[in-house]
Amino acid sequence: MGLSKFEYKVFDMRLLILIWILFPAIGFSQPQWVLIVRPLINYFMENSVHLGNGVNCFAITKQADFRKMFGVAKTMDNKIVEPDFDKENVIVIAEPTSNHDMVITFTDAMRAGDFIEVYCKIEKKKYPLSYEVEHVCAGIIPKYPGVKKMRFYDERRKLLGEVRMN
Repeated sequence: MGLSKFEYKVFDMRLLILIWILFPAIGFSQPQWVLIVRPLINYFMENSVHLGNGVNCFAITKQADFRKMFGVAKTMDNKIVEPDFDKENVIVIAEPTSNHDMVITFTDAMRAGDFIEVYCKIEKKKYPLSYEVEHVCAGIIPKYPGVKKMRFYDERRKLLGEVRMN
């Protein structure tokens, strides 16, 4: 009970169509690597940094730029670990000073070709504060040669901003 010549041709055509459909997805898709975002702790954003309205996104690739943007929050018992800019970049999401309480956290990051996608969650609290505060979330990610752009998204996958890498 083998297949007839007609059935072989139909099978061959189906196989060719399947390969033709899947080839672009297999052959041309960019590999993606999930990245670990290490929180940047014991630093504060300098008052001299001007933030525009809404969400502000930054990618810091040089130590001099990092030192202009962040100051050390040193106490007696904490240890300050500075990013190694030969191997790492710093990513930042910030909102300007307001009396609204919110929490910004990085949830995911991945590299695909010549760009990195960074995902975050911005949780705005319901009630206002009696004082004003600047909301900043900063993290450290590995540095990759050939990466030209960094794209920042919220939890609904809405693009918040795109930054060209230096």
